[in-house]
Amino acid sequence: MDEEILETFNKAIRNEHGNRVTLDSLLIDADLDSFGITMVLLEMDDNYEYFQKGSFGEDPFAEIPYYTISIKEIIDICKLETTTTENQQ
Repeated sequence: MDEEILETFNKAIRNEHGNRVTLDSLLIDADLDSFGITMVLLEMDDNYEYFQKGSFGEDPFAEIPYYTISIKEIIDICKLETTTTENQQ
């Protein structure tokens, strides 16, 4: 499953003209500007509910440690089971 998510991640990075990453890479290794990072993380959210599963607060972009978060950490969050139900708001 890691490789499937990694491929989705790299496709989103490619769309933003960044560098391919591996599971051992940091997010900053993708060499994206802030807009590119935002677009890639939104793509991961669309596909894997990244922000919901990551238990981020009201402003998830303010809480993500862009310079130290690894691709493996992002993928691990994407693999989590969704913990909320459709009835919760």
